[in-house]
Amino acid sequence: MEARTKHKEVRCDFCSKTEDQVEIIIRGSLADICNECVDLCAALVADIREKRQAEAQGRPGPKTEWTWG
Repeated sequence: MEARTKHKEVRCDFCSKTEDQVEIIIRGSLADICNECVDLCAALVADIREKRQAEAQGRPGPKTEWTWG
């Protein structure tokens, strides 16, 4: 934990935005994530779930392509 306390600028470990560039940064013991990356991940999980449900019902799912960054 000592190495984390040496950081002067808090950044999202996924997109590298600083706390001044985003609304919220959630600090974890090993990584920090901003609200924008959380929202992107939540949307990705929702699309994956929708696709799996659609496939289970024999219908096509969403055709979303996801890229990070």
